[in-house]
Amino acid sequence: VLIHPVRLRILAALSEGECSFAELITATDQPKATLSRHLAALTSRGVVVRERRGKHVYFTAGNPKIMRAYALMSEALHEILERDMHAIAAARESTPPRPEV
Repeated sequence: VLIHPVRLRILAALSEGECSFAELITATDQPKATLSRHLAALTSRGVVVRERRGKHVYFTAGNPKIMRAYALMSEALHEILERDMHAIAAARESTPPRPEV
């Protein structure tokens, strides 16, 4: 359920708090139909809660534990990415330039 990049972007937006459907369109940069499909998958499993207020629909995380798990996973992945970027930079610095032909 959570492995799709669009769904992860939805969780990233919701980690800041409640979002309207329009805010999620902006945050995820997805067309309405695509976003609706992913939100339906998340709401059907209780990951996200949907609430209609007048003409607007708002979404929140269905369980604080899911958001804590998302935050922890995101933090770990950022650490791995940072480590890998440092390793790539170090490898480039230690590689001698190629001779020109």
